[in-house]
Amino acid sequence: MADAFVSFAVQKLGDFLIQQVSLRKNLRKEIEWLKNELLFIQSFLRDAELKQSRDQRVQQWVFEINSIANDVVAILETYSFQAGKSASRLKACACICRKEKKFYNVAEEIQSLKQRIMDISRKRETYGSLYQLKFLRFRGIHDLPSSIGNLKNLQTLVFDPVRYTFQLPSETVDLINLRHLVARYSEPLAHISKLTSLQVLERVCCDQWKDVDPVDLVNLRELSMLDIRKSYSLNNISSLENLSTLTLFCRGDESFPSLEFVNCCEKLQKLWLRGRIEKLPHLFPNSITIMVLQNSGLTEDPMPILGMLPNLRNLDLFRAYEGKEIMCSDSSFNQLEFLILYGLENLERWDLVTSAMPLIKGLGVDDCPNLKEIPERMKDVELLKRNYNKW
Repeated sequence: MADAFVSFAVQKLGDFLIQQVSLRKNLRKEIEWLKNELLFIQSFLRDAELKQSRDQRVQQWVFEINSIANDVVAILETYSFQAGKSASRLKACACICRKEKKFYNVAEEIQSLKQRIMDISRKRETYGSLYQLKFLRFRGIHDLPSSIGNLKNLQTLVFDPVRYTFQLPSETVDLINLRHLVARYSEPLAHISKLTSLQVLERVCCDQWKDVDPVDLVNLRELSMLDIRKSYSLNNISSLENLSTLTLFCRGDESFPSLEFVNCCEKLQKLWLRGRIEKLPHLFPNSITIMVLQNSGLTEDPMPILGMLPNLRNLDLFRAYEGKEIMCSDSSFNQLEFLILYGLENLERWDLVTSAMPLIKGLGVDDCPNLKEIPERMKDVELLKRNYNKW
């Protein structure tokens, strides 16, 4: 029941923000805070309502939240009713004064509600088992409230924002047990290196990573980064000694900066690079087993370099090469099992010596209109469809 009250209050707050376009900036900010905080609390309510019959503390917490939600609706409806009455009066000046006074009254009431929420948030015993939450996923809210830092046992935080990016509160770094952070945030998260338990960091924008000193992120195993530009340096990634999965996406048609740092990631197993590569590094870690090169725009045949990787099992070239010929030389790709060539529009010839790719199990060739034929030995290999959910 409380979940329904909170949902209705959130809807009322959203409608109020839309209808009252002339709200003062500070008041609008306070109302947005209240709306986001109630959305945050709502994510706990279903679990809390199931447990309130067994825990008096949780029961009291649900009651207080229900009371706040009801008060929110009452305040907004009272203001809307009075504003409607004022609109029909003839004296414009007096109407404006009354409107300003009503906004002031609403601001006072909102401040009171904000204080009540902050008070119950500080009562850890009221939250009870909520502090044991380990997985939390948000959808449909613009920003996380600062109270997220209270969930000390949280291990996984996934944020699907309404906007393209959003801002994480500084209190996020207080989540000392956080292992998985999936969030595309718009402002640098200061002191992210304090999250020493972090194992997976996904969707981080390069703007927010470029000044990070990741030396203390000793447990980070998976990193995916977006909006990379050629002017940035990615060399600090080499400090991640236990990194095993790395996904790097450039912004639009941007080129990668130097990728020489990749060879320093000695435990790297999975590598996905999307963006133009002006020069493919001559050395990659021998540990790599899966590689995807996408929209790379390479002009030199990448096969001589990639064929020397001793543990490479999956290779996907998606619009990665603009040349006319690829050559797989003697004893290359010794462990390769699956190969996909997609969108190599200029490719005309594929030379494959007998001893290359001895373990190949699957082959996908698509949108290579100028390729005259595939090597004879590949004609009996199982055909594959392109699939980017490799990891």
